Amino acid sequence: MPAKNPWQHDVVQLNNKGLDLIHPIEQVDAEHYSRMDDVKSLQEGTITPRPGTSLINASALSAPAQPVQEGQAARVRGLGNLTGSHVLDSPTYAFAANKLYLIVIYTETSSTPATVSSLTAGSTTWVKIDSIDFSTTGSPKSTLNMFRAMPSSPATTSVTYSTDIASPTFFSIHEFDGMDTGGSDGADAIVQSSTTANNNGAGTTITTTLSAFGNANNATFAAAHSSDGNRSFTPVSPMVEIYDSAGGGVMTITAMFFDGNDTTPATVIELDRDKAIFAVEIKAA
Repeated sequence: MPAKNPWQHDVVQLNNKGLDLIHPIEQVDAEHYSRMDDVKSLQEGTITPRPGTSLINASALSAPAQPVQEGQAARVRGLGNLTGSHVLDSPTYAFAANKLYLIVIYTETSSTPATVSSLTAGSTTWVKIDSIDFSTTGSPKSTLNMFRAMPSSPATTSVTYSTDIASPTFFSIHEFDGMDTGGSDGADAIVQSSTTANNNGAGTTITTTLSAFGNANNATFAAAHSSDGNRSFTPVSPMVEIYDSAGGGVMTITAMFFDGNDTTPATVIELDRDKAIFAVEIKAA
């Protein structure tokens, strides 16, 4: 007697008349399989419908892939010794079409916080998501900025930015794929943003809070900065650090990324210092 097939569920026969339920297959053997036009191989999970019928592939119903960071183009220090336009002291960068780019720029001054009024790179439009001032009660005065772009016809260029006053900077470029490509300049890829500043140095942990995500496949990206010394950061799980780098003097930045909806990204700095954190929700395709 042929061995029983291990599948212990009902077989649905696809035909031109609709869906007809067949009896449970506890007793179905190989001979039965050979006579079933609609079933290629239940063991392999592949089904071939008759001509004129349609079939929904179960794999097509799986959850979309989460946005992923594909590359970190650079993290460099800009001298920023002049007021107005500056070209970062770095090589040119190759941007790819229909990828989301986030640029994080940290500025510091000895008087009032600097405003980054424009950003140019990749022959595309950059939109400031938000900025946050911190270390406002001491010196240096610091600002953390984040810009987004999604070039359609990108070019390999340097990065140029403008500030209203002389301001050394530290910046990083991040490239993402698997996100929503709708809207202008990556508008639909960024669902929301959140910033938190610590202006009195109290505590070593800094956290910012995003609203609940509408899709569990969306992703979190965050950047944090200290305005005092080359301090190290330790992201709070599930955030994973991309890098922790110092540009000299009082310029220290860390960037974090998590493939999943972490609504309270946080990081720990080694000492009590003024600090800021900036987070965004990236929408899955």
